[in-house]
Amino acid sequence: MAGGSAAAHTTYEGTNGLSKRRNVLIQGTGAAAALLTTLLTPNVGAALADEDPNIIGTLNADGTFVDTKQSYELKLSNEKGDWEQVNTRVPGNKNVTVFYLKDKPEVSVSVIVAGTSVEFTKMGAFGSPLEFALQNIVAPLDRAYLCKAPSNNKGPCLEPTAAVVDASDNAGIYQVTYTVEKPGPEGFDRTFFSAVGVGSNGVSQALFTLTAQVPNASKGEYDTMLKATAKSFKLLR
Repeated sequence: MAGGSAAAHTTYEGTNGLSKRRNVLIQGTGAAAALLTTLLTPNVGAALADEDPNIIGTLNADGTFVDTKQSYELKLSNEKGDWEQVNTRVPGNKNVTVFYLKDKPEVSVSVIVAGTSVEFTKMGAFGSPLEFALQNIVAPLDRAYLCKAPSNNKGPCLEPTAAVVDASDNAGIYQVTYTVEKPGPEGFDRTFFSAVGVGSNGVSQALFTLTAQVPNASKGEYDTMLKATAKSFKLLR
């Protein structure tokens, strides 16, 4: 496991004074985190019904997808069924493409593209894969610390907990596996496989984030397939 840490929970510095690199990243990874709420719905296709004509790309029969405008590509495996594609936007005018299994929509792959500063030309500028994962992916999602607040005296805490499972560098694209668990009647328990890189979207420097997800109850059936999709993620500029 190169550069990773098994089941590493959020342990990071500077929560009261974000570093410059985290301020740059938070637009992209924060939008990706906000998107998770929508992606956790059983019918992701209905939840993301608005088409975005600015995304130019078609999912081919062999599972390859190339966004010719924003310049990235990935490959989906068809071994578990057919994929549906939805193009949309999230707050902040971020372009998002989502793929979900037609017969199991809770298994999905999303790509979000967000502008970043021109001075950040590679992922190493944001720290190691583990530093990046803890500070910029897991930290915005892990709210278990609220359970320890003095004001939390109204029964069981239902805040989500996030943990890094693995973090590594794959030819300049950071590969991060992490889990998010939320207790309660509206809770969930999922594993996420992300690939994050810096490149050009044809207009400016951008942060590209692919996120594949699966309920932990189905992880054994889909994790190999989703890991392969994350590793297939390539930036073309």
